[in-house]
Amino acid sequence: MKRTPLKRGTKPLKRKTRLRARGNTTYQRRPRKPAYMAWVRRQPCCARHLSPCIGRIDPDHAGRKEAAFRKVSDRTCIPMCRRHHRERDEFSGAFRGWLRDEMRRWLDAKIAEVHAAYEIAQRKDAARRPRSSRTRR
Repeated sequence: MKRTPLKRGTKPLKRKTRLRARGNTTYQRRPRKPAYMAWVRRQPCCARHLSPCIGRIDPDHAGRKEAAFRKVSDRTCIPMCRRHHRERDEFSGAFRGWLRDEMRRWLDAKIAEVHAAYEIAQRKDAARRPRSSRTRR
């Protein structure tokens, strides 16, 4: 059977689906906490007692994923230097030989410590701020 070549018509091709505008997606974005992240960057490394720190402090998203293809919330960040962040991801260096459950317990404890320290810092900042002499009517 002889086939004829496909011929393009004069009409432009139609799109079968409409694309959503960027930012107008149906899934919920993760909660962002820029003030908390800035505070975490100013804290010392959580793993500084394991080995010497190298590099600047980065927030390490140490929490558990809530669902597939979603990043964890910024509220689960802990301060880690670049060296310890890489070693934790690779289970190398100071974290060599750690089991997954052991690592999870350590991370959960560090997340709780950082949250407690952040709450104390927030209370101190609130106490330092002068209150307005005006009263709301």
